[in-house]
Amino acid sequence: MSQPRRILPNATYLITRRTILRHMLFRPDRVMTQILVYLLAVMANRHGLRVHAFCAMSDHVHLVVTDERGTLPDFLQAFHRTVALCTQVLRQWGTAVWDHSPTSVVRLETPAAVVEKIAYVLANPVAAGLVRHAHEWPGAKVLVDEIGQGTLSASRPQVYLNPRNRKWPVEATLPVSLPPGIEPAQAASFRLQIATEVARLEALAQASTTVSRPSPLSRI
Repeated sequence: MSQPRRILPNATYLITRRTILRHMLFRPDRVMTQILVYLLAVMANRHGLRVHAFCAMSDHVHLVVTDERGTLPDFLQAFHRTVALCTQVLRQWGTAVWDHSPTSVVRLETPAAVVEKIAYVLANPVAAGLVRHAHEWPGAKVLVDEIGQGTLSASRPQVYLNPRNRKWPVEATLPVSLPPGIEPAQAASFRLQIATEVARLEALAQASTTVSRPSPLSRI
């Protein structure tokens, strides 16, 4: 049995959760992207979470968030449950959506850790060999230039959610916030740090792909 997790108000976390058996249930078509962005915006606003980074891969989701109220478990339960229900309807999937292992929640205790993990989240599609640059990933994501000045927004999906229920607004919008300790005057410098680290990760991933790619002669 895992130990109880200590939840502190205003702590910043890297959150990761994977789909059952790595099924590609979150493959980035338009409706799936709409579901993920809409539900993240609704649930983060409802539970007092500030979102700094987000990337939905086909078989897992990464977030970097600050939990202002100490309600992270409530957010995770609501977000994961509703994503699962919408996904089951969209994909006509009759079993569990999420892996049965606990959600990975890693507290980020230093500014350097926050920079590192935000860049890790944004560059994840590049590390997976799916695109050459982070901004090219077609799925739900945050871009470097959106941190501290952009928004995530989506209209209510026409999947599972009852349009007559007031808890599901027609539109949901969520600011992409700066982490605690970063003042607006420091935002441009902070984004530059993230962009530099993302570029480094992209270069590493591209170099790894080049090295591992077999020579045409090896196929003869």
